[in-house]
Amino acid sequence: MRYRPDIDGLRALAIIPVLFFHAGLPGFSGGYVGVDIFFVISGFLIGGIILEQKQNRSFSYLHFYERRARRLLPTLFTVIACTLIAGYFFLMPENYEELFESAAYTTLFSSNFFFLNNINYFAQNAEFMPLLHTWSLAVEEQFYIVWPLILALYLKIRNKWSDLSGLLFLGLILSASFVCSVWYLSDHAQAVFYMLPFRLWELGLGTLVLIILRSHPNMTKFHPAAFSILGLALCLGSVFLLEKQSAFPGLNALPVCLGAGLLLFFGSAAKNKISQGFSWSVLVFIGKISYALYLWHWVIFAYFRIYKNSLNLSSLDGYSLIGLTFLLSVLTWFLVENPLRFKTSKKQILAFSLGVGSLLLAVTTWGVMTDGASFRMKMDISYLKSKKVMWYWPSNIKEVKGLSKNVCFFGADWETAQKRLILWGDSHAEHYAPLIEAAIDPEKTSVLLWHKAPAFIDDDKVRRWHDRGTRFSRHCGIRRRLMENWLENQPHKIDGIILAAAWSNYAQSLFSKDHKKRSRAKGQKLMALGLKSLLKKLAPKYPVIILSDLPRPGRILLACAYQKAIPLLRAHDDRMCRPLDRAWVDKRQGPTTRILKKVASKFPRVQVVDAVDRMCSDGNCPIFIEGRLLYQDSNHIRRNLSKREKQILVKKLGLEEALAFKPGQMRLADRQAKDRQEAK
Repeated sequence: MRYRPDIDGLRALAIIPVLFFHAGLPGFSGGYVGVDIFFVISGFLIGGIILEQKQNRSFSYLHFYERRARRLLPTLFTVIACTLIAGYFFLMPENYEELFESAAYTTLFSSNFFFLNNINYFAQNAEFMPLLHTWSLAVEEQFYIVWPLILALYLKIRNKWSDLSGLLFLGLILSASFVCSVWYLSDHAQAVFYMLPFRLWELGLGTLVLIILRSHPNMTKFHPAAFSILGLALCLGSVFLLEKQSAFPGLNALPVCLGAGLLLFFGSAAKNKISQGFSWSVLVFIGKISYALYLWHWVIFAYFRIYKNSLNLSSLDGYSLIGLTFLLSVLTWFLVENPLRFKTSKKQILAFSLGVGSLLLAVTTWGVMTDGASFRMKMDISYLKSKKVMWYWPSNIKEVKGLSKNVCFFGADWETAQKRLILWGDSHAEHYAPLIEAAIDPEKTSVLLWHKAPAFIDDDKVRRWHDRGTRFSRHCGIRRRLMENWLENQPHKIDGIILAAAWSNYAQSLFSKDHKKRSRAKGQKLMALGLKSLLKKLAPKYPVIILSDLPRPGRILLACAYQKAIPLLRAHDDRMCRPLDRAWVDKRQGPTTRILKKVASKFPRVQVVDAVDRMCSDGNCPIFIEGRLLYQDSNHIRRNLSKREKQILVKKLGLEEALAFKPGQMRLADRQAKDRQEAK
């Protein structure tokens, strides 16, 4: 294909918003769409190479993948190696082990599968994963495997019937991919974001643009500047108008992809001022090093956030890190990418690819087998070894007819227990469960844990926008209806219900009809509405205890415990490991706790356990208990608490007192209310 400098300029348009978005700089809320521009460019260029060689009968899969290896592997392997070395000094064992796993998948161009199962790209903790951005390389590599086969079919159909038949064939495939991207986005946002079948239309669109361009080159003479301006506007509009929480890709990816397609199509027109602008030497050079920029930027940003132990970057941090990214990218381009791409033989590039690839796989295997080089620890803090260890808590799982196949129970046997309680909520109900277990009489009381969904969300009047979709909301509605129906038909007497949730985490994401009109104030009203409607059904039949949020750090505190065991590279900040400031916790969690109390006050059989008020002194809230870290992450306490730790927390929270009512017994306030009602 003839070299077009404007395409390198278009690469600059793709990478700059990505850099600014990931640096957290204001105004680039949709900067992630730069990846979609790259997809369209790749489809345009790769499609052109394949079609040209197939038409000339010179296409060879071996030669095709050898060229891909020259282009991609030297820089990628360099970045992976440097990332793994840096991890030794920055990462705790669990995170380091996770990095080794992701590096292995990246080496095999399948990291999109790894991240699909492990992290939401837009989640906050994603910004601590140094190789997360390699998901897009995996998508492209998988495209390189599938697309030559599809284009071979396209050429057969076109040669046998007509050009139109070939275009209809490609159009059908791309349309199916696009429709699936839109259709499944709400329920399977993660898969739609990470996986090739839902992204194929973006890459294939580039090839479709190329085919039309070659078939009808005269079309580029029809107002090329105007259509190029339209394409640029569509791209920049997506960059500036989309938000982190926008449903994506789906329909929201269409404008930026069409914009990139227009710029590619009309950029070939002679005397097009827009394409001449993209051919500016500065933009062309940025485009040439865009691959290195993309690979380095996220690694640098992630390690800096890990060093600071904070997600937030100042503007000075952002611009400084972008500057460092450019410096490393230029060095990589001159010292690694260009020499290995243009100055090596086929045998040398093959030996490099297999040799370095095998070495990386061996190193990653070693990293996993050593639990993230856990030998670096100078003292035993095995209770913090991993999230799995910190979340471990034994319970009984069995099938309950009309409810679920996997229901968690603890305490006495449900069938023979003298007292039966239901603990209902999300993951915060799960981290309360060991404390509830320590507070009950295990010989007499049985507790059913109904988790994975806060009870106040019904997916009707109260819904939630989460992970750029409503799948979680629908899940909550299903779980709520299941429990309500089961309670109606439950043969055993239920003696009380305990509600727990990450209350302060929901307000901003709640909506009723239009998810775009969310606000914290509206969300708080909806939370009150949802809780009130639930208690109207529950409170007349059962005593209800509402457990408020435990004090939430809002930051990961593991480094505070690990720092003594492993001297990691971290910014020194004494405040990070101090107790939480009570005023700060009250500001974040107080509004929702007041909502819980206000709603509960309307029901005599409902009481609220204010965890912050009970856990915290006037000035602070502890993060250590008995010298051991209390928190697993930014908002959950550990479940692998010792017996002594549980006893202390149960006493602080007053859980034994709250759960001490006898089967069928109402609290004093209940009896007084009943007496007043009878007196009337």
